[in-house]
Amino acid sequence: SVHPVIECTQNIPCNPCQDACSRHCIRIGQDITALPSVDDTQTCIDCGLCVASCSGQAIFLVDEGFAEGYAAVTLPYEFLPLPKVGDTGMALGRGGQVVCDAEVVRVRTAPAFDKTCLLTIRVPSAMAMTARFFRKEAV
Repeated sequence: SVHPVIECTQNIPCNPCQDACSRHCIRIGQDITALPSVDDTQTCIDCGLCVASCSGQAIFLVDEGFAEGYAAVTLPYEFLPLPKVGDTGMALGRGGQVVCDAEVVRVRTAPAFDKTCLLTIRVPSAMAMTARFFRKEAV
């Protein structure tokens, strides 16, 4: 039930997301300045390479069936210190506004991610298409 969500608005020469996806879930086509689109006929395997490869941080993985009443959103995270699984905080929207409470359920790093970490947060299902960043609660 995991699928990429692309919020790219830049018509610039860019295609690392298409090149990163071995399952061909993301397509740009012949025109390298075209906006990427999701090919719903392909199956996303939640590898996260598209999320990490997007220099505009405009790709997210959403699992709308994560748990009863909750979705999981995987997003790029490039701040230190990295949150840990179980950390709680706030999910923020694209404009930086607080949208809901969130809990970190997964943190991934890999050489293929080129120093971008992937953070997966649990949010209420209604916020799956709104939550785009995580801010840890102050201690």
